[in-house]
Parts: sequence; C-alpha cells; structure tokens
Amino acid sequence: MRWRGWRCEGPFPHRSSDAVLILGPGLEPDSKEITLVAGRFQHRIVWWSAGDELPESNTERHERSRKRDRVLHAIKDPGLHELLGLCSESGRAVQLVSLAASVKAIRCNTPFVPSRFTEREEAYVRRIFSYYD
Repeated sequence: MRWRGWRCEGPFPHRSSDAVLILGPGLEPDSKEITLVAGRFQHRIVWWSAGDELPESNTERHERSRKRDRVLHAIKDPGLHELLGLCSESGRAVQLVSLAASVKAIRCNTPFVPSRFTEREEAYVRRIFSYYD
C-alpha cells in the first residue's frame, strides 16, 4: 500500500507498548487498509470483541522470546464501553487509529489511559471518529 502513496502518520505505539488500538470507520478486519496498520507492528494481532477478556499485558510477560500481542478493536463492533472499562481497570493505554482516505493516510492519535468515567471516554472516542465518517 505504501507503493500506492499511502502513509502512516502520528505516534504509532512503540514496540514495547501494550496500548490497545481502537480502529475507526473503514478499518475493519477484512479491509485492505488494515494490512498497512498490521505491517507497522512486530506483534501478533488479537481482535477484541464484546465479552472477551483483555489479553495479558505485554509488560507482564517475562519471556522476551514470546511474541507480543497487539490488541485491536474496530469501532463498528459493539463493546466499546466494555473495552474502555477494562482498559481503565488495568491501566492500559488506548490509541485511536483513523483512516483519512481522501489524503491516503492512516492517523494514530496520542495514547491515553481511560478514566473511570467510561461514558465520557466513549463520547470522546466517537466524537474523534465522527470527523472521519
């Protein structure tokens, strides 16, 4: 996709980060743009959906040889409120990744740790993604 002019912008998570990525409209598991996002990581991709447990944090693993997990969640899937609550309880950061197809860019926002006010955090996430619908 880079050959076709696509680029990644913003602070994508560092390899040692265990931030959960919430993907905006257009970035679903079966989209072609997700290959560019997945290619940025040297992690195993884990898609989270409602009712799932949050995988173990990368920082809790003591074995360097084990492959780390990168947790992804598509905004179109239900369970955003639940995911933000799990991240708040565990202290894991969340990063929003959006697709700006008009300029062929995939943008990653700065990470944040959700507060205990998950309704407010959910409204923030939905507002950010509303600019890209």
